[in-house]
Amino acid sequence: MDLNYIRAGIFFIAGLALVIFPKTTLGWQQRFVNFLVTKLHLKFMKFFIIPDIKKETHSFRNIGIIFLVIAAGLFLYAYLY
Repeated sequence: MDLNYIRAGIFFIAGLALVIFPKTTLGWQQRFVNFLVTKLHLKFMKFFIIPDIKKETHSFRNIGIIFLVIAAGLFLYAYLY
């Protein structure tokens, strides 16, 4: 099995998660950043906290679409070569 199939599958799942559930994915990211700031005392991570989740979901959908395009390209590359 070619490794590009595995890479394409990873990009495909990540792209679907970002397109279908952008608010949930962003919420998970915010909780993880809060954990890093509070428990591990990584103060520089405070800059990655997004104050308004509703405004940022549009950019997450765009990133998801880019991931789906990359997945399609990797599938085609693995199939043809």
